[in-house]
Amino acid sequence: MLTRRVLVVVLWLFWSAPAHAAIVYSLEDLGTLGGTFSDAVAINNAGEVVGAAAPVGQSSPGGAHAFLYVNSKMMDLGVPFGTSSAAVGVNSTGQVALFSSGSAGERSFLYANGVSVDLGDLGGSPTEAHGINDAGQVVGESNGLPFVYSNGAINASPLGQRGTISYGINNSGHIVGSIAVTNTVTGQIETHAFLYSNGATQDIGAPFGGTISIARAISNSGNIVGGSVPGGFLYSDGKVTIVDPQGGAYGVNNLGDVVGVDEKFGAYLYHNGTLSNLNDLVDPSSALKLAAALGINDSGQIVGYGYTASGDQHAFLLTPIPEPQAVALLAAAGLLLRRRKS
Repeated sequence: MLTRRVLVVVLWLFWSAPAHAAIVYSLEDLGTLGGTFSDAVAINNAGEVVGAAAPVGQSSPGGAHAFLYVNSKMMDLGVPFGTSSAAVGVNSTGQVALFSSGSAGERSFLYANGVSVDLGDLGGSPTEAHGINDAGQVVGESNGLPFVYSNGAINASPLGQRGTISYGINNSGHIVGSIAVTNTVTGQIETHAFLYSNGATQDIGAPFGGTISIARAISNSGNIVGGSVPGGFLYSDGKVTIVDPQGGAYGVNNLGDVVGVDEKFGAYLYHNGTLSNLNDLVDPSSALKLAAALGINDSGQIVGYGYTASGDQHAFLLTPIPEPQAVALLAAAGLLLRRRKS
């Protein structure tokens, strides 16, 4: 009983200890599939990463293949249609949403266990997937209409109107994206970020006072991020927070940590009300200049892309390095347990 009480105290000290001014990350260049280009866009809580990478002889997204990065290896998911493909999301079971395109159009697929299943379409091309949840539901756009793929069938989403694009879906089935609305004062058509939940569509508006905004991602806790000229925002509990006045927000986790792109310095992290240049949080001798942060999981791992000294674009994975104070506290807890057992 004494050991348990001491352990509880140690863990309480660990979680309540004040954070240092900066979070430090280890940086991993994920490489390519043999070419000179790669781009990571999403990561699940198991640390599995998806995106697109160029095979041998290719140097641009036009000839890239969708990839799944797992167990320190980049797996080529192939090109199920056309001449190129790109993965856009991965869920907790390792299912991957991707789209594939060529001169004949664009189609979307759900990849699992080595097989890519065509999602179908809403009467024509293009069909482009954008997001996936743990139930394997995929959202995107097909033939100018928003869609939801669920239980093996593609259907027009409940939003069901042209000019609407669905970018993200969480485990509760809540959908975010952009929707065309009419300004009641000017009569002009505007594009606004939206949240669809419980059968109703909520216009998030344009947080910077303009006419265009996009919601790009939603976490399972309901945190929403996106962009509105000229910057990025976080929408949570009915409140809009400007996280970066000169960029865009692309990824968010259940804790409310946001990642995105600042037009001046590149990849950023918004954590506990502070905006940080991710290039300042890695080893300054790192081989990549971090240009865009596009996804973050609940462990704080971040993915995106950066540039090598020669100008090639490579996907990256950042993993938080435990602070010395935290390591010492956890080591003390382990020592107490060992003494108790002996």
